Amino acid sequence: MEFWLASYPRSGNTYFRILLRNRYGIPSHDQECPGDQETATLRNTKFARANYRDPVPKPVTGLKTHKPPEPGDTRPAIYIVRDGRDALVSYAHFAMSFVYKNDPASVTPEVIRNTIRDMILEPNSPYKRWSENVEAWAARKNTTVFLFEDLIANPAKVTDRALAALGAKLPLVSEEIPTFTELKSVDPGFFRKGQRGEWHEVFTPDLYDLFWQHNGKTMLRFGYSHLPPLRKAA
Repeated sequence: MEFWLASYPRSGNTYFRILLRNRYGIPSHDQECPGDQETATLRNTKFARANYRDPVPKPVTGLKTHKPPEPGDTRPAIYIVRDGRDALVSYAHFAMSFVYKNDPASVTPEVIRNTIRDMILEPNSPYKRWSENVEAWAARKNTTVFLFEDLIANPAKVTDRALAALGAKLPLVSEEIPTFTELKSVDPGFFRKGQRGEWHEVFTPDLYDLFWQHNGKTMLRFGYSHLPPLRKAA
């Protein structure tokens, strides 16, 4: 059985793939990223008990995607929603470092805020805007939605619930849950902070208002409160 592991970028998709592999030996593949370019935490490391190069077919296989659902596709899906404010902050840093390969010294707070502003307004992204991505998957049949914040708080419980939602019955491989510190030690570039609420330190009032104008309805739907930045961004 193939199933989708979907999310907007930087919403816990990779962490969830690691958990599925550690806990149940479920492999997954990113259709946009060659295997040898995946983070080391998903290759043959201490976190990859089921080697992703294993040629033996598995009864359950995940397909990672950040794109909106494909029309007519009926495969089951697990979708992870992360607070859009934090997702955009993390995505902006990721884009500057990995997509545009900027010198870290040039990635100032203003650069990050401008990147977030572009992401809020960008109409042509293959991933759509945050709320469009979330709403498209949430409306899709045969899709189970989990919150990133629940995944971080109770990784084993959410992973088990996801497996149950897929209707799959697999033996437990390991109960060990890798910590963020362990993951960061293997790939510090990919696992940057693992911090909730970082947006408070980044969003200015005008940027926050712009974000809420385009995403507020979806944020409230998934239980995220309309809170202004706690302190003025640098």
